[in-house]
Amino acid sequence: MTSSSKTSVVIVGAGPVGLILALRLAQAKVDVTVVEAQNKIDDAPKAIAQLPAILSEFKKAGILEDLVAAAGTLANTTFVFRRTSDSSIIFEPPHDPNRPGVLLLPQGELCRIACEHLKRLENATVLMGHALLSFDDSANGVTARVSTPDGPEKTITASFLVGADGGRSTVRKLAGIGFEGETLPCQLVASDVYYDFARHGGFKHANFMVDKENYGLISQITNDGLWRVSFSVPLGSDMKDIEAIAPERYEAMFPGPRPLEYTIDRLAPYKAQQLCATTFRTGRVLLAGDAAHCKSPRPAKSNG
Repeated sequence: MTSSSKTSVVIVGAGPVGLILALRLAQAKVDVTVVEAQNKIDDAPKAIAQLPAILSEFKKAGILEDLVAAAGTLANTTFVFRRTSDSSIIFEPPHDPNRPGVLLLPQGELCRIACEHLKRLENATVLMGHALLSFDDSANGVTARVSTPDGPEKTITASFLVGADGGRSTVRKLAGIGFEGETLPCQLVASDVYYDFARHGGFKHANFMVDKENYGLISQITNDGLWRVSFSVPLGSDMKDIEAIAPERYEAMFPGPRPLEYTIDRLAPYKAQQLCATTFRTGRVLLAGDAAHCKSPRPAKSNG
């Protein structure tokens, strides 16, 4: 048997964009429902940095204080450019101590905190394990059909539907909105590694490694020794290839004595892309975040 509910805005996707949008709408007294296909908030680090431009929005949403507390010593950071061959600093942008720096915090933590704040609001609902199946868009509103963890489908009627469900957006595809741009002939890997960069090389915060072949990013993720190490691999490399190439990249990029002692927590390949939806709105359906525009990740969100 199909159940039904009504709200003002239904948001598909419980990532940072969907959750913070829902939070701001609910704070403005707009009824909102978030539906997410996964059964829990994704706790993977993914994007690990928030640039200063977005911090004022976090403050408006009432979550900045909690984000800063969660980041600890990584709440006001800087970045440098280093030569890969000897780890020497090539360029260090000036940092104004009177202005906020980069907030280093795993995306999973950002989502957890945003979701906690959202759930405190009576006019907000978060439905985990609910995947969008289809929707009908009319002049009077949108009716979304979603699956549920228990089996029976559910319909949600709203004034607007927002797709904040990532680069492979189901909302965008169901709406028939094009996604145009280019995928560059470059394959990259975001790896999360436990290694003492501070002790072995004096590294802190974010470090862009400059080299013709062994280029990438080495950045702190957490205060317990987890670092993001991004590097390139030959186009078409599969996971087996990446697992074989990673030690070679680490050997070239890591400071410290040999043999290196590190622990790989995660390897996540991705492609360099510059893509944009042909429109961000059709009828009562809107797109936000990566569902609307997707660019290759550099150090942070809010950088483009």
